Amino acid sequence: MKLSCLLLIFLTNILLRLSAHDLIFGETFRWCVILAVLLAWLLASFQEIKSLSRFTAAADITTTTARTTTTIQLPAATSTTTTTQTVPTLSSSAADKTTTTAVTTTTVQLPAETSTTTTPRPFRCPSTYTLYSGPGINFCFRLSDDCLYWLDARASCQMEGADLASVDDESLMPFLKILEPYLSTASNCEEQFAYLGARIDATGAAIFINGVMIPKDSPIWIKDSQFKLNSCVAAIFDNGKLVLGNGLCDLSIRYVCQHLI
Repeated sequence: MKLSCLLLIFLTNILLRLSAHDLIFGETFRWCVILAVLLAWLLASFQEIKSLSRFTAAADITTTTARTTTTIQLPAATSTTTTTQTVPTLSSSAADKTTTTAVTTTTVQLPAETSTTTTPRPFRCPSTYTLYSGPGINFCFRLSDDCLYWLDARASCQMEGADLASVDDESLMPFLKILEPYLSTASNCEEQFAYLGARIDATGAAIFINGVMIPKDSPIWIKDSQFKLNSCVAAIFDNGKLVLGNGLCDLSIRYVCQHLI
């Protein structure tokens, strides 16, 4: 800048001396030359100042932007991967402004699925009941010690959360076989019978409380059965083995309660 100023002063001095000796044009031209030289000097000074300020700004401007991602700690193990990227941002000015962005990427590893196997607790019958496991059916049963009518016997079972025994056709014979030693013991009842949870319908079939039907032509019945409507079904002995019989519902005899599993 100093060199430019000296050069302009030198040229101005020459022009003024020449115009003073009338070697160039008159007074008007002389002032025009002076103004032109001054404008040229001002323009040169402005350009140098602008260039200097731009250089200073280019050296100082660096912007760093950090983005932070919060990592959530889950109960299972997590892995975190951090990647830093530098992205240059170009500007239209001679000196580029550089923006550095730090990007943190968090990878959360979800806990692996776990399978839990629960072993069912073995079923236990009430203390006064015995477990029966037959073809396709399991239940707890109890042969009573007291003697009641059919309706009273059913009410007694229901007070224990049970009901009179109902067995399907396939399991009936095995169940009666298991019941034989219990019913063969001595009792104070009128007969050595035991009520079951069935009554005779209009067709002569035995309808159990659970809906199972035993037709009247089944070999499980004692000979000469009457099959009267609404008569009650009981397990009775015939030649040393238990079979089904039906008769009056107001006999005071033993009964079989059943607890379903």
